[in-house]
This record gives sequence, structure tokens and C-alpha cells, in this order.
Amino acid sequence: MPVTLEDLLAERSLGLRLLAEGGSLREPVQCVHVSDLEDPTPFLEQGLVLLTAWLLPRDPAATDEYVRRLRESGVRALGFGYDATQRLTGCPPELVEPAHRHAMPLFEVPQSTPFIAVTRAVATAVAAEENTKAQALHRTAQELTRAAASDDGARRIVMRLATARQ
Repeated sequence: MPVTLEDLLAERSLGLRLLAEGGSLREPVQCVHVSDLEDPTPFLEQGLVLLTAWLLPRDPAATDEYVRRLRESGVRALGFGYDATQRLTGCPPELVEPAHRHAMPLFEVPQSTPFIAVTRAVATAVAAEENTKAQALHRTAQELTRAAASDDGARRIVMRLATARQ
């Protein structure tokens, strides 16, 4: 089963806190990317979580445009975290409001959780899912090979394929 934003938020060791809901928290998350670029969308793929420390000051209109572009580019969620300077004591309200408006899930990464921990959690879950799929494929290939080697190989292969999941 693919890792979802809901799974990520439920990972207690990360301490993530949802600030704005939107979209489906059950959509699969493919990876995590970190950026504080003014417009990171040219470098993003659909299905990812974007983490930011909100280093660039933005006016309300620019912030709204930023969140809108992220949503339209297929970003699953935006995570706000703290940089080493501790210049911010919380997620800026000017980021929360557009997240609500554009149905962009927004969560806070606590100061005690480094971005790499969030990235690692998603990467580990995605790798486990891929490993499970690879093992299932390997088992199916072995079954088909055994079926092909039997006296009634063609019939057994057809029977096995008929029961295979799509």
C-alpha cells in the first residue's frame, strides 16, 4: 500500500502537525523535496511533499500565487519547518490562509525534527512498498516457470494468469 500524507502525519516520531487541510490526505506521496525558491515548480514532480523554511519574505499576493502554483503543479502537501536561525516562532499566518484557500494540505515540522527525517520516512516507506511489489512479481514469475515446466504447462499457465491480479 503506498505511503500517504495521512501515514506521514500519523508517524509519531516526526511530530508533524496539520495546519491546513485540503485535497485528500490519502493520496500517495512519491517523495519529499526541500526548497525555498521563489518558484520551485519547474523542479517539482506530481505527488511530492515540499518542505520549506520560508526563507524568502513574500507579500500576501505573492504567497497566494506561490501556494496556487504548487497546488496546480501536483504537490501533495507543503511542510513548514524551522531554519537554524530560529527567526520564526511558528508557521506564518500568511502561509496558512492561502493553503486553506487553495486546498493545499499544510503541516508544521517541529524544530526537533530535521527535514531529512521526513524525507527518510517517505523514502523508507516507498522502498518497502517497491520491495513488496518486487517480491510478489518474483513469486509470480516462479509460479509461471513451474507451471510452464509441468506436463500440462499451457493449461496451468492460463489458469495462473486467469487468477492473477490486474
